[in-house]
Amino acid sequence: MSCFSVSGGDNQLMWAHYANSYRGICIEYDFSKITFDMGSLREVRYSDTRPILSLRSIGLKAIDVMKMLNDPIKEYALKRAALNDENINFIIEQLTVKNSLWAYEQEWRLINIAKSADSPFLFIHMPHIKSITLGARIDEHIKRLILDVCQEMHIKCYQLELDDNDYTIKRREINDEDIVFEKNSEMEHVKLLRNSFVNKVKMMDSSTENVHALNC
Repeated sequence: MSCFSVSGGDNQLMWAHYANSYRGICIEYDFSKITFDMGSLREVRYSDTRPILSLRSIGLKAIDVMKMLNDPIKEYALKRAALNDENINFIIEQLTVKNSLWAYEQEWRLINIAKSADSPFLFIHMPHIKSITLGARIDEHIKRLILDVCQEMHIKCYQLELDDNDYTIKRREINDEDIVFEKNSEMEHVKLLRNSFVNKVKMMDSSTENVHALNC
């Protein structure tokens, strides 16, 4: 399950709760350009009543705990096969209910359902990033790194700004001109890039060693 919001980039509560008090980022996706099967994308329904699920309500009579422990994938596939579309839809409906207190989030949930025993989970690559908005209190080194990625990938990059006169926030598109050149800061930026590259090389080497070990 993955969670998204359509509340917009100026939702101050979202920035406070999910972006480390304006230190994080907000990624905007263009779902209209996604053509492949992503699973079930549903709008969250906000309610004051807690949803209740039972085995019988979802079409199952019982679950053998020992079988699940011994062979969870196979047992899951058997139970999944016993469910019909009506029961699955009912389950999804219950998974998209949330306390009314969170209605300000305007949340949508993407729920992936197992297709078979061989492929119980659906992992997807989220393409079509439309923009990235940087929090008003984001670290300057992180800001530079993200801006570099946005420019390389042709993604619009915005900086969130707090109004001095009231409590409103807005975003402004930024580029290299918004990065103040300072020698020590530039050296730190290069150091971060070098360390990131070194760590990736180590990860690749480790993966290669694991593959060789499996082949042997």
